[in-house]
Order: sequence, then structure tokens, then C-alpha cells
Amino acid sequence: MKHKIKGLSQRYLTALGNYLKLGTRGHLQPAMDLGRQAVTFGLKTFELTKIHQRAISNLDVANGSQGQIRRAEFRRVLFRS
Repeated sequence: MKHKIKGLSQRYLTALGNYLKLGTRGHLQPAMDLGRQAVTFGLKTFELTKIHQRAISNLDVANGSQGQIRRAEFRRVLFRS
């Protein structure tokens, strides 16, 4: 199970990075797909939040533009759905 969660976490990091790079052209479907996978793994909101926070830290979003920060926050909400 840890291997699956690690893989999901890595895919989320990649998807979030791509989403933020594309700006307004980014698609949310990858977030929805990853959210569905997380549900099938039985992950809880706290675990999803940790994955998102790690991705934000790795991508250094805090030093990005305000638009990137808002988009990353919106992505977190969708990932938890």
C-alpha cells in the first residue's frame, strides 16, 4: 500500500507542476482522476493534505506568483473531493 501511495504522491506532484505551468490553460481532469484513485486507496483528508503540502513545498509554490498560489489552493480543494 505504501508503494501505491508513494506513486500517487509522485503523480500528484507532476500533475500539480504541469497545472501550474500551464496557467489558465491547465486542465483539472488529472486532479479528479488522482482524487478518485486516492478514494479507492482509502486515503483520508489528512493524508491527502500531506501529499498536497509536500508537492507545494517541492514545487516552491510559496515563492511563485499570487496566481500560482491561488491555483495550487484550488487544486487542493479538488483533490480532496
